[in-house]
Amino acid sequence: MLSHMLTYHQREREKVYNPMEQTIEQLVQLIDDIDTNVYIIKQELSADNPKDLALDELAANHLYTLEESPHTKCVSYRLNHAIRPLNKLPSIERHCTVYRGVRVRSCDLSDEYNEDGTGGVRIVFKIDCYSSKRIPWSDDDEAVLMPGFYFQVVGKLRSSDDLNTVYIREKHHPPLK
Repeated sequence: MLSHMLTYHQREREKVYNPMEQTIEQLVQLIDDIDTNVYIIKQELSADNPKDLALDELAANHLYTLEESPHTKCVSYRLNHAIRPLNKLPSIERHCTVYRGVRVRSCDLSDEYNEDGTGGVRIVFKIDCYSSKRIPWSDDDEAVLMPGFYFQVVGKLRSSDDLNTVYIREKHHPPLK
């Protein structure tokens, strides 16, 4: 069994990720000097790289948390600002239930798994909510759950055919302290 675990972890380490420079290509038009910042960050961090993070992973974290003056130049501020138009999507004016299905194929102790995404445990999240937004350009009846809302797991059901249902309910915001 240990050899199976080692094989799985070795495959995970050998996955190829895009270099940071390629990943940020689409952000160059949105964020001033992002390519220059990535170059400088990678030069500065190469000597201090912890063994458990690749240099590009370390650079991405550093770039996102980089403080700049004024704060509106920070990458985190610019990215968060770019997703704010989600608030302009039409609200679903009533209580609704949305569903999200996933297939879980992680934490295997065996290297006998299907890389095509079939098989494994299926999970359906059944979410009762009041604050969802409708995606108007979708051909399907889709909604998005906005960040900053609170949800609570209220139940779960496991069936015999590897289908699990998790019941979730939107909660009211806790009072500010």
